[in-house]
Amino acid sequence: MLFASGFFLVYFLPLLIVAYWLVPQSLRNALLLLASIAFYAWGEPVFVFLLLGLTLINFSVVRRMDEAIHRKAWLVAYLIINLGFLGVFKYGYFFIDSLQQAIGIHLLDIPEKITLPLGISFYAFHAITYGVDVYRRKFTALHNIETFSLYLFLFPHQIAGPIVNYQSIATELKTRLFNADQVLAGMYRFTIGLAKKVLLSNGLILVLEAINTQQTLHDSATLAWLEAIVYAFHIYFDFSGYSDMAIGLGLVFGFHFPENFDKPYSARSITEFWQRWHKSLGYFMKHYLYIPLGGNKGSLQRTYINLVIVFLLSGLWHGAAWNFILWGLFHGCWLVIERLFLGKMLKKASIFAVFWTFFVVTNGWVLFHEATFSDAMHAFQTMWSFQFEALPVVRDLTYFAILLGGCVALIVLENLPIANRLAQSWKMAENASMQYIRFGWMSLLYLCCFAYIIAGSYSPFIYFNF
Repeated sequence: MLFASGFFLVYFLPLLIVAYWLVPQSLRNALLLLASIAFYAWGEPVFVFLLLGLTLINFSVVRRMDEAIHRKAWLVAYLIINLGFLGVFKYGYFFIDSLQQAIGIHLLDIPEKITLPLGISFYAFHAITYGVDVYRRKFTALHNIETFSLYLFLFPHQIAGPIVNYQSIATELKTRLFNADQVLAGMYRFTIGLAKKVLLSNGLILVLEAINTQQTLHDSATLAWLEAIVYAFHIYFDFSGYSDMAIGLGLVFGFHFPENFDKPYSARSITEFWQRWHKSLGYFMKHYLYIPLGGNKGSLQRTYINLVIVFLLSGLWHGAAWNFILWGLFHGCWLVIERLFLGKMLKKASIFAVFWTFFVVTNGWVLFHEATFSDAMHAFQTMWSFQFEALPVVRDLTYFAILLGGCVALIVLENLPIANRLAQSWKMAENASMQYIRFGWMSLLYLCCFAYIIAGSYSPFIYFNF
């Protein structure tokens, strides 16, 4: 089921909010768990049973680990179970095919397209953070499988994050507030994310299709750069829009999820970009991979190696393909370069550093966007050929100019200090007239998005693939 679908907006969400309000507080966890399982089963009627079985195994293994003397052996078993489950579905074909090509011997016949359970990566990350934190004795293992299952299956974050540590919502899993003000605040945040996805991200998909149509007629450096820039905005509004919706829905039901984006295209270095983009993944990579590898406590050389390993694995997590691995290495190498000398220069470069960072990130998105490594290399070859031509005058690209201009204006506006002050005063407004205006604006935006969804076509979130 999609957040940006008519069924979810008209039936699932309103009926769930009403039911949640009507049932006693003692039954709200059970209601949310059943709703979350139904939400997942809507799109994955078979894999939902597999994940439920895995949840039961995880629950049992972590409890045994928490009570055992030889805890490390149980932790290793727990990691093997979850990473093995992820590896079979997500990386099985890629690794076996790469091995067969490397040794030049055909060993196995396996299907090229193995159906990937939705949200399997985020399920695995949530399970891993929980198990590792229990091993580190940050908290004791849960003895209530309902609470454990709700943490893993909670529908706002189950498909595409953000990655929510159990510790951050442990209290709210037991008891939480639910009132009209919180519902309206959550729905407002949800509607902002819905508009990012439906009105901006989906609109940019049409632009990308128009550019690709023109690019098939003749390669143009102008169109290639244009495609890269459009995709940079498309993936930002798509993923930050989903995060806004997830955070808003969490707030509706009393949960406070961590922020996942903080104006990443205003970053003045790649290091800062990764402190602002997909922050929950960055937290996971830092605390559950980078620090266990040694972090920056060893030699400088070891620190650089750790950074590259972390981003290589981050690229591999995003997709089982060489272009994703290279995308991870691309960012890892830039982080090393910034630590060597570039970071000091960028700190003095002011606004130029923002444009430089966006330029580097946009080039990286080419590896992320193209379907294959060869397609990515062809795109780079075209972009860096410097064979610029005038843009073709077509309706879709005229629409693009307006849409992309709006996207740029929105990103610039949200970075202005005056906009931040206005946003804070808007949130803090207590007078009734301001609340009515806010509610009216939210309702109008919600209806516009709904009308667009009904008239448009199916367009899943990019991070559903990961």
